[in-house]
Amino acid sequence: MNTYEELKKIRECNALYNGCISAGYDHTIGLKTDSTVVTVGGNKCGQTNVENFYGVIAVSAGKYYSVGLKADGRVETTPHEYNYNLFDYGEKQEYSNGTKQMVSDWHNIIGISASNYMTFGVNKDNTVITTALGDANLLTLINKWHSITDVSVGNHFVSGLKANGTVVVASPSNDSEFDVVSSWRDIVMISAKRGLLGLKNDGTVVTAGLHFFSENDISSWSNIVAISSGSFHFVGLKSDGTVMAVGNNEENQCQTSVWSDIVAISAGHQHTIGLKSDGTVVAAGASGVSWCDVGKWFDIGPPDKQYALHYIPKIPLEIIPTQAHRSRTLRISFAAPW
Repeated sequence: MNTYEELKKIRECNALYNGCISAGYDHTIGLKTDSTVVTVGGNKCGQTNVENFYGVIAVSAGKYYSVGLKADGRVETTPHEYNYNLFDYGEKQEYSNGTKQMVSDWHNIIGISASNYMTFGVNKDNTVITTALGDANLLTLINKWHSITDVSVGNHFVSGLKANGTVVVASPSNDSEFDVVSSWRDIVMISAKRGLLGLKNDGTVVTAGLHFFSENDISSWSNIVAISSGSFHFVGLKSDGTVMAVGNNEENQCQTSVWSDIVAISAGHQHTIGLKSDGTVVAAGASGVSWCDVGKWFDIGPPDKQYALHYIPKIPLEIIPTQAHRSRTLRISFAAPW
């Protein structure tokens, strides 16, 4: 059993890797140490079109879109086919690029979280901003939040971690299953999907919300330093670099017992991914589907913020146009300028 101080030191080290990987509904995102982004999986709404992502320091996967937090506090996102102003059961608006336009106005963001169709961000002043503009009640609730250090959005609610270790939850329907959260204390990390996980500073985990596959069976978990909530399974990273998983295992998404040297985890809809200390990534669940094809990834990890801040894409010399072709449109590939 690790001491409080030992767990704190491990969490602080692993915190560097938070936001370096993200498992979505049918795609997976990875952040490279050069501040660019790689993706695999479904692309029916353009969620893997991240060629223009650079200067990124954290990523988050929505259902059919990808979001990147840039070193300068701005946010990049792929456009997606639908924009839900509310949660899953809310009013749907057909659109082409609305969410991308909304987050393009965001500045001084220090944290991001993408849900099925909406993006939430933590402002530098520790308040919360969102693209979910269709629910006045939800906006009223989160506009009262302050001292927020992290935000995690689920399918039908959003949660915020406060600097004092307590947690707040906002839901358009005021779901009673989250009432227990008001009693949580000493929380150091949160993760939301259909349910909500909270990591305590003693390495134990608490849970609230809907449970369908006994994914709340976490009473035996200890020495946990990171958590991730999937659609129907929960994943916990232990202080020794191994990974615990409970819940729905129909696609083998909980088959993580052989993993080692893991520094970050992310649980998706039917898959789980883990970032190893050497910058490679492992995956479990729905192995025959492309969103688990991370075996060739390398150099996944946190970029240096100053490097990312000054990262400038350049046109490779071989495609720089001659004077006679200046008017032609170029497809730019990104590479570090030094």
